[in-house]
Amino acid sequence: MDRVYEDRLREAIPEELWSAKSAELQEELRRVRTDMERHETASQAYETAGLQILELAQTAYSSYVAKNPHEQARLVRTLVSNSTFDRGNLTPAYIKPFDVFARGSESCASRDRGNTSFRRHG
Repeated sequence: MDRVYEDRLREAIPEELWSAKSAELQEELRRVRTDMERHETASQAYETAGLQILELAQTAYSSYVAKNPHEQARLVRTLVSNSTFDRGNLTPAYIKPFDVFARGSESCASRDRGNTSFRRHG
C-alpha cells in the first residue's frame, strides 16, 4: 500500500486509477467494519444466551421441585426432546445445548464411581 501511495505521489499512477482504487478500498473497509460490528453483536448475544443456559442448568433441579406437576411437565419438555424406556431404564434425549450438560454430568458420575479413566493423578 505504501508503494502504491508513493507511486501516486510521483504521478506514476493516473488520478483516475488512484481514485477508483481508493474508492474500492474505502468500500471494502466499510464492509469489513460492518461485518466486525455484526460479529461483535452476535458474540454478545451468544454470551448472554450461554450465561442464561448455565443459570438454568444450575437451578433446574430446585426449580423443578418447586413447581406444580403441569409446570414440571413444561420444564421437562424444555430440556428433553424424547425418552426411551428399556428394561426398566428411562433414558432421556436432551435438547441442545442441555445435552452437553447431561454428558458432563455422566462423566462426573463415572469418575465418582471409580472409573479409572476419569481419576486424577498427582
